[in-house]
This record gives sequence, structure tokens and C-alpha cells, in this order.
Amino acid sequence: FPWALFQIFIIYYLVQWFSNRFLSRKGELTLFLIVILASTLISRSPLAETKTGLLFSSFHTFYYLQYFFFGVLARKYIDLFQRFITNQAVISILLVLFVGLYIFVDYEPALWKHILRQVEKYSGMLLVFALFVSYSSFFSSRTDIGRSLIFIGRRTLEIYLLHYFFLASLPQVGFYFMDNPSNFTLMILFVFILSIIIIGFCLLTIY
Repeated sequence: FPWALFQIFIIYYLVQWFSNRFLSRKGELTLFLIVILASTLISRSPLAETKTGLLFSSFHTFYYLQYFFFGVLARKYIDLFQRFITNQAVISILLVLFVGLYIFVDYEPALWKHILRQVEKYSGMLLVFALFVSYSSFFSSRTDIGRSLIFIGRRTLEIYLLHYFFLASLPQVGFYFMDNPSNFTLMILFVFILSIIIIGFCLLTIY
């Protein structure tokens, strides 16, 4: 994971340099969207399974690259992004997409199903973002929850670098949720508790 993260930073700085030097604001947005689309396709292509692909950890690099660039885009165009994500029609569409794809798309390795699962993941991610934006006063620095999230947020790089070493190998749990995809509430609860434990270990390591 640290190797993949290092490559993500290199790719980002190269793309950002090219964008600043040669592209307009609209061109930069287009380039970032192309990188996001290309990275999700490359992560599932046969190239990721070649010797060179394995050497450079291509699957992990390009799989996480898309989310990194998506986050950068959201930060660059935060005002536009917030207006988009708090639109009630957009929230309704995202909710239908997320629930529908979660229920009806299985985990077969076909590329088109992988793309649909990516749409599902982006829909869920945007819904979480919409929740934080819509209830921003609840998560502000004036509340305990807000201060806790700010404390963790300012240490995300350290957590990114360390969390991989605290991930437990729980294949049976993964197989259970794949065989029982309807247990959505139980899945969310399990992931939330596991995330809190891993973040706690990371913060203890830092301090």
C-alpha cells in the first residue's frame, strides 16, 4: 500500500504540472475525469496481472488513484460540488442507484459489472458526502463529534500509511457478506466498529 500511495503522488504531481502548464480550467476538469475513468479500467485490465503490473502494484495504484483524483476534484470545485450534492433530485438518484446496484449486481469478474459496482461505490461515497454537507453544523468544530473528526482528518496521511498493518485477515466474514448481501445493516455496523478499532491503533502508534 505505501508503494501504491507513493506512485499515486507521483502521478498526481505529473498530471497537475501538465494541467497547470498547458490546460485551462475546463481542460483540467476533463483531464481529471479521464484519469478517473482510465484508472478504474486499468485496475481491472490484464495489464495489472503481468509481471510489470505486479512489480508496480498496478491494481492497487490505479484502483485507489481514481478516488484520490476524485477527492482532489471535489476540493478544487468545492462550491459547485456542494451545490450539486445537496440537490434533492441528485440525492434521490444517488440513493436509487446505490440501493439498486447493491441489491442486483453480483460480484462476477465481468468488466461491465465491475463498472456498475464502481458506480455503486461512487453513489455511496457521494451520499456520505451529502450527509456531512447537509448536517455541517452538527459536524462543526463546536461539537465533540466535529472536533474528533477534525483530529482524525488532520492525520489521514499517517493513518493511510499505517492502517494496512492493522487490517485483520477475516476471509470468512467477507465470504459471509458476499453470500448474504441483504444484511446491509450488519455489514455497516461491522465495518464501522472495525474502522474505529483500526483508527485507534493507528493513532496509538503515532503518539
